[in-house]
Amino acid sequence: MRDLLQRPDLFSINTATLGYKTPLPAIIDACAARGIGAIAPWRRELQSEDLQQIARQLAASNMNVSGLCRSTYYTAPTLAERKLAIDDNRRALDDAAVLNAACYMQVVGGLPMGTKDLYEAREQVKQGIRQLLPHSKEVGVPIALEPLHPMTAADRSCLCTLRQALDWCDELDPDGEFGLGVAVDVYHVWWDPDLASQILRAGKRILAFHVSDWLVPTTDLVNDRECREMVSSIFRQFVGWLKTPDLMALLNWKYSHRTGGRKILTARWILASIASHIIVKE
Repeated sequence: MRDLLQRPDLFSINTATLGYKTPLPAIIDACAARGIGAIAPWRRELQSEDLQQIARQLAASNMNVSGLCRSTYYTAPTLAERKLAIDDNRRALDDAAVLNAACYMQVVGGLPMGTKDLYEAREQVKQGIRQLLPHSKEVGVPIALEPLHPMTAADRSCLCTLRQALDWCDELDPDGEFGLGVAVDVYHVWWDPDLASQILRAGKRILAFHVSDWLVPTTDLVNDRECREMVSSIFRQFVGWLKTPDLMALLNWKYSHRTGGRKILTARWILASIASHIIVKE
């Protein structure tokens, strides 16, 4: 048995939790000083940095990249726009490879502007992913499909359930040749009555596990999330379903306008709020 509170090296911080106000090198230093084992940076944070230097800093700090966030939306009204998106995602895979990222996170896009054809949107996404899989294999960075809450289907992600994500994996990569997998984000999938069976179905296709809780009432579909409330119920349940001693929890704690204040990296509470009373079996 092991207590996750004593193993900060098993955790990864999604750098969006800091509101894009802290330079990436400083975030890496802060995480390393606290023994946190990984980060999940966003592409926008890399634009002003020397990618090779970031990779060297991570290696020197004995830290990993649990995932690079996130894909350019695949859905668009014209073929030319969709091609640009695929090309941009191909370049992002190259960047992820430089960072030795464990996966490239996919938030796939909603309805193409000016349409309400959800079926067409999903077909566009699958076509885009299909075109990227060979390059994903070539650079050694698997693609992680992340289903988002259905409230975001129109504007952010037409991929809404874990079952749907796994169906796409089976369709696009039936033999696992390309390592296509999924990201399980508590915030987005906690409500799904089919969740337990789909987690068991997913098995090794689970490439990332994101931790944060859904606030009630929710007024912001991106930022209204917290960590503390879920410790004794949802998170414990998820750990049991995952059944893995190598759990890497990506802490997607983000600023809520009602809970007030961004405390990430300022105190040990972030690990205590998630890991207290949580024991993972070896």
